[in-house]
Amino acid sequence: TEHKSNQTEITTLDTTSHNFTWQTFEFGQHSSSVLYDVAIIDENNIWAVGEIFTTDSYTYDSLGNWIDPYNAIHWNGSVWELVRIYYNYNGSKHWSPIRTILAFSDSDIWFGAGIHWNGMAFQTKPMDITFPYQINKMWGISSSDFYIVGNSGSIAHWNGSSWKKIESGTNLNIYDIWGDYNKIHQSYEIIVVAAKHMTSLERKLLILKNNSTNELSTTNISQGSLHGIWFKNEKRYYVVGNGIYTKGKISSLENWKRIDNGLTQNYIYGISGTDYNNIFLCGSFGESLHYNGVSWQSYRDTPGFFKNEFFNTAIKGNTVVVVGYDGNKAFIAKGDN
Repeated sequence: TEHKSNQTEITTLDTTSHNFTWQTFEFGQHSSSVLYDVAIIDENNIWAVGEIFTTDSYTYDSLGNWIDPYNAIHWNGSVWELVRIYYNYNGSKHWSPIRTILAFSDSDIWFGAGIHWNGMAFQTKPMDITFPYQINKMWGISSSDFYIVGNSGSIAHWNGSSWKKIESGTNLNIYDIWGDYNKIHQSYEIIVVAAKHMTSLERKLLILKNNSTNELSTTNISQGSLHGIWFKNEKRYYVVGNGIYTKGKISSLENWKRIDNGLTQNYIYGISGTDYNNIFLCGSFGESLHYNGVSWQSYRDTPGFFKNEFFNTAIKGNTVVVVGYDGNKAFIAKGDN
């Protein structure tokens, strides 16, 4: 009797380099400056957002014009340029901190939910819904299909012409949202992370589909709050906060596995990746971690990192950026390998 078996070809990803060369930058000389989010278009075009107070912030210039702080900063390949971005409402300019950014290209960038950069100018896109709480994060596939999430369970979707509010079923703050394409179902799998605050045991993972949410199990995530999420659909999922947890398939009964023991004891705010062999995490006390497909590398001992709070990170190509604050100054670390 002849026995035959089907041949299976397995492709694995190469490891990526841990060898980042770091540059660090600080901004702000008055009050407390901070950066909340960052987007990389390419290594010579990077935007970060927050609030940066210079020595003349909240004063008047020689002509009697009020001087607002900056709320964005742009890397042009050689220097960081401070930028003031205003929201125009009823013919007048309004300034506020910007907490999140979403970039689809160099001429298609959203700052918060209401300001769009078209490559030439900042345009106000007024919201036609009430979104009373701060916007913490955005995710989407185009300027006609993206989501915003915020405090007190707030979620809304933009279809290119109007907003639609989505009931989340929770009053917890929604800190992060991420999605990835499911080839089998030919649709995007989208998951949001909700929690009360970083010391609370109250947290939820919600899968977003057809403008409604369903709760995912977090029963074995026993150590407290969650703050960030990143995944490759049905391959590898990560959630972070008071711990780093991972599993292979969200649809399986497989438990979340905690992997931060011996790696870090610090709270993790942000996570970003290009594939499951190139993932970057950032958090309290300068915590910054890279996974290359086989091993984790910490950069917390990089000069200038230790005393910082890192709130978000972005990684693209050979460039990674983390943003946050150092004392009273906004802080950026840019790594290249």
